[in-house]
Amino acid sequence: MNTVDLQRRIALTELMAAPDPPELKHRGHRQRFEGRPDRYEMLPTLAMLFAQTRLIEFQERAEYRA
Repeated sequence: MNTVDLQRRIALTELMAAPDPPELKHRGHRQRFEGRPDRYEMLPTLAMLFAQTRLIEFQERAEYRA
């Protein structure tokens, strides 16, 4: 590991460990949107379907070129 990278990591760790000044707003706000409450649970399935669709497209292109 490069010494510059190590110094940057140490500086970033120290910066993140320092508490926020009181004049900053609380950064833990989480926006809520209307919609399906289980949409985050669907993400792995949607990612798998996307990857599967792309793989099928690549296979079809390869067969078409051959």
